Amino acid sequence: MLILGQGAAASPVRAAHGGSHLNIYFIDPSGRHLVRITNNGEDEEDELAYSPSFSPEGRRLVFTEVVCDCPSEIYVLPARPARGARWLPPAIGSGLHPRWSPDGSRLAFVAGGGIYTMRPDGSHVRLVVKRGLAADGPSWSPDGRRIVFSQQETASLWRLYVVGADGSQLRALRTGPGSFVNPAWSPDGRRIAFARQPAGALWQIYTIALDGSGMRQLSNGRASDTFPAWSPDGRRLAFVRQLRTGTAVYTMTATGRAVRRVTPSSMIAVQPAWSPRSGTIAFAGDHKG
Repeated sequence: MLILGQGAAASPVRAAHGGSHLNIYFIDPSGRHLVRITNNGEDEEDELAYSPSFSPEGRRLVFTEVVCDCPSEIYVLPARPARGARWLPPAIGSGLHPRWSPDGSRLAFVAGGGIYTMRPDGSHVRLVVKRGLAADGPSWSPDGRRIVFSQQETASLWRLYVVGADGSQLRALRTGPGSFVNPAWSPDGRRIAFARQPAGALWQIYTIALDGSGMRQLSNGRASDTFPAWSPDGRRLAFVRQLRTGTAVYTMTATGRAVRRVTPSSMIAVQPAWSPRSGTIAFAGDHKG
């Protein structure tokens, strides 16, 4: 079994037969029209595609693929179903959790415990920040000038930081006690959504203003909720809910209302990402055995 991500992002995924498998799927926010995009098959090797992110125009998808115990590689594909046994193009780099910049010129990603950027062809790799035990979950500001990310301070404690895309002006977000992961910058630039775990409690979705004011709990505390992802219009959030039988992608309004399951009960699902026009949610998932 493989574990994806760090902190609250950790999600075990196991196929019904052979090794562990994960593919990227598209589904509309109403839970219809499920389409598989990547083409990892059910064989004896571990094959996992995860962490999807749409390009700003919506025609390309960046994601990470892991095969067996090899390093995590970053790939860019057209945002349509891949076909054939040789469906993967050459990797553009090694790393985790790639995220497209708002203007499409760069990708932010995690490698070696730090946050890096590079061009979508894999060139011009630049270190943005590397401190603490590890960094994870980069998310761009809407103007592309800053990146919010989570930093591991101790074995179990994660904090949120904002840094300039050039590595300047690093500062911690004033979030108070607890552990914080999976940050996501709102489309209007005013708030950050994230998963928070107060001491002894379940992970929950919150939002906060950039100055640390107005922290608001959105999820209801009855289940562990992580991986918030804003819709492009800022009206809804997709997120992952931990269930007894696995994980599923849900949506809710930006005020925490109208909670709705999106992915089918026959699947496990993590790491949602909205298409630029809000008509599609990408996620990493697999059918249950």
